[in-house]
Amino acid sequence: MPDAPLLLEITEGIAVITLNRAQQRNTLTPQLAAALRDAVGKVGRTPSAKAVLLRAAGEHFMVGADLNWLGALVGSTPDEAVNPERDAMRRHEVAAIIDDAHAAILGLRQLPQPVVIAVRGAVAGFGFSLACAADLLLAADNARFTVAYNALGASTDGGAGYHLPRLIGPQRAMAMALLNESMDAMTAKDCGLVYRVTGLDELDDTALALARRLSSGPAAGQASIKRLINFSFERTLPEHLQAEAAAFLAASDTDDFAEGVRAFLEKRPPRFGRLPPS
Repeated sequence: MPDAPLLLEITEGIAVITLNRAQQRNTLTPQLAAALRDAVGKVGRTPSAKAVLLRAAGEHFMVGADLNWLGALVGSTPDEAVNPERDAMRRHEVAAIIDDAHAAILGLRQLPQPVVIAVRGAVAGFGFSLACAADLLLAADNARFTVAYNALGASTDGGAGYHLPRLIGPQRAMAMALLNESMDAMTAKDCGLVYRVTGLDELDDTALALARRLSSGPAAGQASIKRLINFSFERTLPEHLQAEAAAFLAASDTDDFAEGVRAFLEKRPPRFGRLPPS
């Protein structure tokens, strides 16, 4: 369905999610938020998908919310903006899109599969929040990252206020959020927001190759690594060591662990299997 706001294809162990509103610079609408939530949920119910690649059609990853949609909710004059009936409708519709967008973010972080996100051009507003939810974020050299919420008189959403200080530190995060300062791709890489920067023409192939590499890895082991790293900020070191011990013992019972050990001893590439049923 080329006119759908989002496309999902699951093939050869990779779930490819494509934001598909290129003409609108992939701005977030209620329909796109719901489609993203549903796609992430479907991936979570598909054991054959061993890695996720999230990308966008067109020249920009996402510039944030659809301002035409927001403008219709706010109204064209101050008198309309304070209309109680319009205010109630606005609050209801904004709450609905936030709920769906946040369900998508939480779903991505809770997926057992590693999530690769590939961005180019403008990465702003919810697009920025979505990029921060990646396990591995790839950026074209023309990518520019902008929190953008403060420019609309809004607070962060989509987990930006949670992920950003953990990725780049509270001072840089505060500056980006309060001053609306943009960050180019190389600076984003240098400060830890981005894993790798590629040429614009190389982004899609590089992202797909990375997803393929992850899809051939030990699914249960990769899921444990993702879970351990994501929860490390909420645990003390003794708690984390206990969680690592439990995860390693569980991994040692899997076929992938036995295959990995045998492959190492036999000096050959391992041939890992699929995700175990959830």
